[in-house]
Order: sequence, then C-alpha cells, then structure tokens
Amino acid sequence: MEKETEVSRTDPEAGYMVRDGKPKGVFYLDHRTVGGRLGMITDTHTTPASVHDSIPYLDRLERQRERFDLDVHAVGLDAGYATAGIAKGLEDREILGVTGYRRSPRPRPGMMHKKAFSFDPDSNGYRCPQGQLLAYSTATATPASED
Repeated sequence: MEKETEVSRTDPEAGYMVRDGKPKGVFYLDHRTVGGRLGMITDTHTTPASVHDSIPYLDRLERQRERFDLDVHAVGLDAGYATAGIAKGLEDREILGVTGYRRSPRPRPGMMHKKAFSFDPDSNGYRCPQGQLLAYSTATATPASED
C-alpha cells in the first residue's frame, strides 16, 4: 500500500504539516541558526513543512563552520533536534551537543501520564495506580510463548 501525500495544487514545493499544537496545512518552515554570544541570526534556510526540523541541521552546521571559519566546540539545540543522526554527526565532528528536554505531552482526557505507572521487576511489567498488572501488547509483535 502506497502512502498518500497531501500536495498543494498552487504550490507543490510546499509541504503538508501535521504537528501537535500547530495548524494543519501546507506550509514552509524557516530554520534559523542563532549565534550564542550576541543572539544574531547567522543563517536561515527554508524547507517544505513536511521535512522534519532535524533533517537540514548538520548541513546547515557545516555551512556555518565553513562560511565563518568557526571552530565549533559545542552547540545548544531544542528538544526537536535530539535524534540519533544528529548525535552521531556531532560526535563525528567532536562537537558537544546539548539538547533541551521535552516533557511528555498531556494525556488525552480519560488517559494518564506514563509516570503514573510503576515498573514491577518481579513480574517484569507495569502496574497501574490501582496495582493491576498491565498486559503486554504491541502493534508489531507479540511476546514469544514460553514452551
């Protein structure tokens, strides 16, 4: 089955964005690099909104390093940039990456935060606030039977 993609009839280069707390629709995103010392914008780059913020990051970092002959030792990033690819790219460049912490989103009405559940090592599972053991399930696999 092929994934359907929303495409603008008037601007096919724009991308369809779906993010919590943001309007859904066809947009572009502006990615800005800001110097830490003076807070000046030193780079701006536009992508379709369907491109995750983290995708252009390492290329933009390289552009900054080359353009301004920067010897970058550390970068500060918001939580959206905390990806394995960026961590590896920074490690390869011997740059310390400090990313922001993202709190888990508020649960939907009638649901609870995952922190309300506690892990029970004796049963190797999680218990709800009333002490009931939660049954293991997943969308992609089921645990192997113990035959």
